[in-house]
Amino acid sequence: MVSTFQSNRKLLMKRFLFISLIATSLISCSGDKKIAYVENYKLYSGFDLTKELQGELTNYQSKEQNYLDSLNLIFNQQTNYLQSLEEIPSEDYASYNEFRNFLALKQKSFDEEVMLKSQEYDQQIWERINTYVTTYAEENEFDVVLGASGNGSLMYAKEDLDITEDLIQYCNTKYGGE
Repeated sequence: MVSTFQSNRKLLMKRFLFISLIATSLISCSGDKKIAYVENYKLYSGFDLTKELQGELTNYQSKEQNYLDSLNLIFNQQTNYLQSLEEIPSEDYASYNEFRNFLALKQKSFDEEVMLKSQEYDQQIWERINTYVTTYAEENEFDVVLGASGNGSLMYAKEDLDITEDLIQYCNTKYGGE
C-alpha cells in the first residue's frame, strides 16, 4: 500500500516540478510578489484525508488478505493431501488445478484493486489539497506558492517562506468542515 502511494506521489511530484518551473520563470520576471513554498510530501502526509484514506485502504487490504490467506490454507491442505497419495485421481487433479488457477486470479484481482484504489485516493487527496492551497493563497494574498518535493525543484528558500505547517492546519480545518 505505501509503495503504491509513493509511486503515485512521484508522478504527482513530477507535475509539481513542472508547475514549479513555470512559477520560477514567472517570479524571475516580476518584482514585488508575495511568494511562499510548501513541502509537498509533508503537506500530503499531514493532511487528515490522506490518513483517513490510507486507513481505509489498509482495512480493505487486511480484510482481503485474510480471505486470500484462508484460500491459501485450503490450497496448501489440498497440496499436502495430493502429495500423500500414491496415485492422484484425475478428477482430484483437475479440481486442484482449477482451484490453483482461481487462487492466482483472485490474487491478481486483489493486487489490481489495491493499485486502483490507491490511485483513486491519491487523486482525491491532491484535488482537495490543490483546492485548499488555492483558497489559502487567495485569502493570504500570495502571488505564488511553490511546491518543494525534495527533487531539486526548489533548491533553497528562507525558512520564513515555508508555509507547510500553516497549510496542513488550514487544509485539515477546511476538510473538517470549519
